[in-house]
Amino acid sequence: MSSTAVFQAIENIASAPGKLDKISLLTDAIAEHGDLIKSVLHYAYNPFVTFGIRKLPVVQEKNDPTHFGEIKWQLLLDDLSSRKLTGHSAQEAVHSVLASLDDQSEELLRRILRKDLKAGFGENTINKVIKGFIPTFPYMRCSLPKHTDLGEWDWVNGIFSQEKADGMFVNINHDQAGASMTTRQGSPLPYEGFEALHAEIEQRLLAGTQTHGEMLVIDANGKVMLREDGNGLLNSIIQGGQWPEGHYPILKVWDQVPLTSVVPKGKYDKPYDYRLAFINKQLKDNPGSLISLIETRIVRSLGQAYAHCKEVMQQGKEGTIIKRRQMIWRDYTSKDQVKLKLEADCELEVIDFVPGDETGKHKDTFGSLRCASSCRQVVVDVSGFTDDKRKEIHAKGQGYLGTIITVRSNAILYSDNLEKKPHSLFLPRFVEERFDKSVADDLVRIEEQFANAIDKLGMEEAA
Repeated sequence: MSSTAVFQAIENIASAPGKLDKISLLTDAIAEHGDLIKSVLHYAYNPFVTFGIRKLPVVQEKNDPTHFGEIKWQLLLDDLSSRKLTGHSAQEAVHSVLASLDDQSEELLRRILRKDLKAGFGENTINKVIKGFIPTFPYMRCSLPKHTDLGEWDWVNGIFSQEKADGMFVNINHDQAGASMTTRQGSPLPYEGFEALHAEIEQRLLAGTQTHGEMLVIDANGKVMLREDGNGLLNSIIQGGQWPEGHYPILKVWDQVPLTSVVPKGKYDKPYDYRLAFINKQLKDNPGSLISLIETRIVRSLGQAYAHCKEVMQQGKEGTIIKRRQMIWRDYTSKDQVKLKLEADCELEVIDFVPGDETGKHKDTFGSLRCASSCRQVVVDVSGFTDDKRKEIHAKGQGYLGTIITVRSNAILYSDNLEKKPHSLFLPRFVEERFDKSVADDLVRIEEQFANAIDKLGMEEAA
């Protein structure tokens, strides 16, 4: 049992093509390497274990390198995560251990410290092999209007209505070791590439808190990039890429809770109007800041809420979220915050079958249906079928091509270059077949459908 053997097992899992293959190989690796690989998984993926190391030291020379023993490296990681080791002492300790390891063991420890084993799996896969081994990250989710009695809300005294930002959700942590940011699933964002944001978090946001927000990207023209482009660039930076000239990240935030509340099933009882005012106090009077409060206004009727939602969507954004003043923060789906967003249907032609994953649930049928507008300027892969419908479509085979189906989605995703890539749709899902139609909608008609959906929201204002 050695770190080099564990590294090889991780590399084998990384090369596996499908999720089921990775689960099988991880199961085998745990059976073979036992506690050592479990420790590796714990330190690398447990979101509540962080090391406070921003830049890993470069190792120039090694002295009799070997694989790491359990005690030495675990003591290092425990001292880092408990903040017994910080600053220069932490850098020296990490350098000393890295310099004592063979190349594969050094790389494995570096991946642990970065909290990314680069194996193509995360906590969900690990928990399928060892149930509950990695804690899921606390998060308060929104409800939909149909799941909440909005008529009971205190509209007279005002409800908060906030823009739903089209970016990447991040948890912004500020503890005694400094600033860190994680994704919704608890994966850490690197320090490199986000240095200015880290500095501002430490300067402006209260220590001992977790702030919730959305990371957006400003382009060279000073404009916020579209979701698909901005998130694509963010993912590139997270993987070690470089910012194009004139591009940089910003944060739009909307909530803040004590770090002590950020635990599974955690809770913070201060009402939302208090929390929002507290964040605003930390952020106000700083023009040009990289961190700002999300656009927020007070609405006093459901009609005004939908009017704000329409206004936001007319700007090409996704929608809004409305929140009650007395809303507490909890790790659950809250009925005190409701997502308002756009949905529109269009008719598309089925032009191809997209194969399912060779090791996945749909390997014997198909993964999705490739569909297109009549003008072929919109092409998108559609899913959302019941098992029975999927089997029915598969049985028709090539005879199903040319069928017109209704597709429901939340936005048009426009391409910058139609010669290279057609337009697409955001979150497309199957609704029904339209055997009464033989021609799909074109782009103009699809745009009209979305415009009509926005207009219908505006009609709520008169209600």
